[in-house]
Amino acid sequence: NSTLATLSLSHNSIGDKGANALAAALEKNGTLTTLVLTSNRIVAKGAKTLAAALEKNFALTSLDLSKNNVGVEGAKALGAALAKNSTLTKLDLSWADIGVGGAKALAAALEKNEKLATLDLGYNKLGAAGAKALAEALEKNRTLKKLDLRTNNIGLAGAKALAAALAKNSTLTELELWYNSIFDGGAKVLAAALAKNSTLTRLSLSMGVFGEAGAKALAAALAKNSTLTTLDLTVNYVLDKGAKALA
Repeated sequence: NSTLATLSLSHNSIGDKGANALAAALEKNGTLTTLVLTSNRIVAKGAKTLAAALEKNFALTSLDLSKNNVGVEGAKALGAALAKNSTLTKLDLSWADIGVGGAKALAAALEKNEKLATLDLGYNKLGAAGAKALAEALEKNRTLKKLDLRTNNIGLAGAKALAAALAKNSTLTELELWYNSIFDGGAKVLAAALAKNSTLTRLSLSMGVFGEAGAKALAAALAKNSTLTTLDLTVNYVLDKGAKALA
C-alpha cells in the first residue's frame, strides 16, 4: 500500500507474532506515519523486532506501544533505535512495565536523539532513579517538548532532579507529574526552577500531596515567570491561604 498513513490496531491481541509481521512491513513501507498498538499483549520480543524496524524505517513519526509489557529489555531496544532513528517524533510507552532500567536506556537515547518531541512514560514505576536519569538527559536534549511521567513515584528526589534540569533546558514546553507525591519540598524546588525557566508552558502537579507552603512557593514563582500558561494543582491541599497566594 502506498497511501495508508495511519494504522490503529489497539486492543486486538496481536501479540509478538503480529508485531513481527508489522515490523517486517515497516522496513519496506515509506508512507505510514502513525502506528497505534495499544494493549496488544506485545512483550520484549515483539518490541525488539519493532525497534529493529525503526532503525530502517524513515517514515513513521508516531508509535504507541502503551499497555504492552515490553519491559526493560524492550525499552532498551527501543532506546537503541532512537539513537539512530531520525523521524520518530512521538513515542508512547505508558503502562509498559519498563522500570528504572528502561528509563535509563531511554534517557541515554535522548542525549543522542535529535527528533523526538513527545515521550509518554506514565505508570512505569520509574521512581526517583528513573526521574534522575531522564532529568540528566533533559539537560543535554534540545528537541523534546513534552514529557509525561504521571504516577511514577518520583518523590522529592525526582522532583529536585527535574527542577535542576528545567533550570537548564530550553525546549521542554509540557511536563506532566500527576500523582507523584512530591510534597511541599518538591513543589518548592519546581517553583524555584519556574522562576528561571522561560520555555515551559504547561506543568501538572495534580495529586502531588503538597499544601499551603508548596502553593505559596509556586505563586511567588508565577510572579517572575512569564511563559507558563497552564498550572494544574488539582487534588492537593492548598487550602484558603494557598489559594489567596495564587490569586
